[in-house]
Amino acid sequence: MNIEHLASVLSVAKHQHFTEAAYEVSTSQSAISKHIKTVENTLGVQLFKRSSHKVELTPAGDTFVKHARRVLAEFEDLKSGMREHKDMENGTLNLGCIAVVGRLGFTTAIADFQRHYPGINIKFKERNTTELIEMLQRSQVDVAILSPPLDREYEKVIDTFPLIEDEIMMVVDELHPFAKRRFISLNEASQESYIMLNSTTVYSIALKACDEAGFSPNITYRSSHIDTVIGLVSERLGISLLPSKQVTNLPHIVTIPLDPPVQHTTSLAIAKHVKLGNIEKSFIDHCLKWSSRQ
Repeated sequence: MNIEHLASVLSVAKHQHFTEAAYEVSTSQSAISKHIKTVENTLGVQLFKRSSHKVELTPAGDTFVKHARRVLAEFEDLKSGMREHKDMENGTLNLGCIAVVGRLGFTTAIADFQRHYPGINIKFKERNTTELIEMLQRSQVDVAILSPPLDREYEKVIDTFPLIEDEIMMVVDELHPFAKRRFISLNEASQESYIMLNSTTVYSIALKACDEAGFSPNITYRSSHIDTVIGLVSERLGISLLPSKQVTNLPHIVTIPLDPPVQHTTSLAIAKHVKLGNIEKSFIDHCLKWSSRQ
């Protein structure tokens, strides 16, 4: 008696007909009959009362079906658990990232995860936050690393897990009059020319902070690449507002804390409608543990 035999009994009990049961389990009617006969001979009981029109469960058959359903459910759970282990040995993680994950030190967490699970193929897709949220909704990425938008509309479609908390800093060249300041209020820089990261959460945070300081910044350059922004600042073409962890230890650049401070968060994100697999769960758990050690 095996799993296939149990499935045949349950199908006949469900349909009360051998032909329909055979169709459901993709086998022949004669095979179904043999399976049931094998079970009955093994247990020494009759499972079905047969007539010309249908088959019905006997009391013994009714008891058998109740137990068989539990056995098959456990077997499906077993197969699911084994598939998860197989995925961890030979699976794929589609990971969406904003462009600055390297500057945040997050590549260390990714590399550490890869060393723990060398069989997993991590496929990177680098986009801005808005695009990553859309890709999560379309299941084009499994997990994303992004800066959550300010409008919070995203909370309807994704869940986020904070990874890195830092502050927005004023970024100036080393010869700028502000360079020796220990901290600075944004309203003191209302007449400066600004170089901004374009179409990012950082950009929105910077504009909001300037608005709260009572001015609209004179933006002379915008770029989607932080290296370009930093390069233009170092050439004394303007100042910028960038997260502290993205602008540490740079030559010819000085970062100045804002007073009052302006917060910035980088998070892991997943789509609300997607059931996570073992790979995604393991990756999120790994990253959150990495974050707690920072």
